[in-house]
Amino acid sequence: MSNPLPVPSQKYSDKTMEAAVKSLKAKKIPVYEPGEDDYERCIATSNLIYRFSSPPCVVQPKCTCDVRDVIKTSKARDIPITIKNGGHSYAGASTTNIGILMELGLMNEVILDMAAGSETATVKGGAVWFHVYKKLTRKRFDGKHLDGWVVNSGRCPTVGVSGFILGGGLSPFTRSFGMGCDTVKKFTIVTAQGDEITASDDSKDQWEKDLL
Repeated sequence: MSNPLPVPSQKYSDKTMEAAVKSLKAKKIPVYEPGEDDYERCIATSNLIYRFSSPPCVVQPKCTCDVRDVIKTSKARDIPITIKNGGHSYAGASTTNIGILMELGLMNEVILDMAAGSETATVKGGAVWFHVYKKLTRKRFDGKHLDGWVVNSGRCPTVGVSGFILGGGLSPFTRSFGMGCDTVKKFTIVTAQGDEITASDDSKDQWEKDLL
């Protein structure tokens, strides 16, 4: 079985990779290279078919601004990017041997708004379902638990939320509540050009509305 690697351009080389790594480190974005413990942790995969995948570097953005910088830095040098959120892709889509592996694990914040009429969870792009479950089972300020709440999700705690949603979101709750993607109210994304866009029902562009 072959690894679904991105195709590099003719401009891609060791020198362009070195320049990109230097630029990203200068921006204080965490960058890990082969031989470092954090590198090995970030490239680890549960799919042993792809256990020998070894990208030239791993980048861990801390925020959307970092994601924009990584994309713009890579785009300027025609360096392919592979994105990892959880690493549960059966097809190996979160593994690579070329370019940059952007591992989103540091962007795992979950914010709950349980006010009547809202009842939403804002989930950052690097969160896995464990982060969401933990937030839902936390104690309130009065010491009581948030009983009675559930999210239309998968049941494996290490699956990435964004990957689950972008794949449609088939879950044990689908027959009762529909697909996971049906419950999304808003997306904040970074495009391949490095632009940050928020897509919702109020968006003017049709392609943004089509995300929902």
